[in-house]
Amino acid sequence: MSLASTMAQNAAVQSAENYLTNGDLSLAKKAIDGAAMDANTSQKAKTWYFRGLIYQSIYEDSTKQSLATDALGEAFASYQKSISLDDKKDYNDKIGPLLAQLRIDYFNKGIKFLSKNDPVNSYPYFQHALSVSNFMATSYKLPLIDTLSMFYTAYTALLNKNLDTAKQLYITLSGYTYNNSIRYKTMGANVYLDLANVYKQQKDTADAVAVLKKGEASTPNTSKEYETLLISELNIALAQKNYNEAITGLKSAIVLEPNNAGFYYNLGIAYEKTKDYADAETAYRKAVDLKPDYLDAQYSIGALFFNQAVTITKGMNDLGTSPADQAKYDQMKKQSDDLFAKALPELEKAYQMNNKDPETLRALKSLYARTNQMDKAADIQKQIDALGK
Repeated sequence: MSLASTMAQNAAVQSAENYLTNGDLSLAKKAIDGAAMDANTSQKAKTWYFRGLIYQSIYEDSTKQSLATDALGEAFASYQKSISLDDKKDYNDKIGPLLAQLRIDYFNKGIKFLSKNDPVNSYPYFQHALSVSNFMATSYKLPLIDTLSMFYTAYTALLNKNLDTAKQLYITLSGYTYNNSIRYKTMGANVYLDLANVYKQQKDTADAVAVLKKGEASTPNTSKEYETLLISELNIALAQKNYNEAITGLKSAIVLEPNNAGFYYNLGIAYEKTKDYADAETAYRKAVDLKPDYLDAQYSIGALFFNQAVTITKGMNDLGTSPADQAKYDQMKKQSDDLFAKALPELEKAYQMNNKDPETLRALKSLYARTNQMDKAADIQKQIDALGK
């Protein structure tokens, strides 16, 4: 290359700097792009430093963003190139703060898309923010772990059903300790919750439960975050019909929140599934005490008695005709009649709470018929028919 050509390209870099200083980003971009393609100036750290600075300036000036379709990407690539060529470290100190701002630009763009419920477009920006942080940590030998960008990359990967990527990032995040600042206070618990969600979507219930237990062990057991982890574990136990485990967990949850009627209601369900009817009744009644208009809990008290009575009635039909069977039949009939009698006022209370609940109406109709209150049964049937219409 001729001396004149080399001088011209060096002058192009200087012109780009001058245009940048004067705020003429269009001419600055044209000059620096030419220098970046020249065999001589393309091997200089200075060229790429200014190219990164110009493209980053284009991105940060909302009136100039049309000059480049991926200004942030061009800026990042230019800074990387500059550092790789900068044997004398002339530009490293200047580029460091620019990379930090670049990471913020990427992150904020991701947040902007996420706030619009657009995880598809937010995901790559969080990825790039994390890439910038990782590059800074390597290039400047910094003990930098950008858990915030990593968390949002994992989160948007999860939203996009990119489960393998999300899982690996969450596993990495679960190895860190988080402080109690406003920004990070709930992150630790959310990492475990989201990782458990990944495992659940992958049909790996065992690992989901293990992750939640690990989260509980690392979270203060008086915190709201601990309660959230515990409830998530309880939901898995109930879904998997692990009722004894659910009972243990619900008791722990009640210690944290003793006035939560929902906890007692679910405890009643778990007890009922294990055929511990006495404790089920106690739990359901406690739920209604805490929340007097709790229809599901009130209905469940009546249904608890009703279902036991139906089970006994079915057993009566299987008996023979011997004197011993007849005696047992009479005993069982008294038990079922007593249970039906106990169910009736409880279901009537549920009816008073909501006289249009189909399950309550059907149960009441059956009970009135069994107790020979046919007029009431007919009236309930009319209400059922009206609901159908």
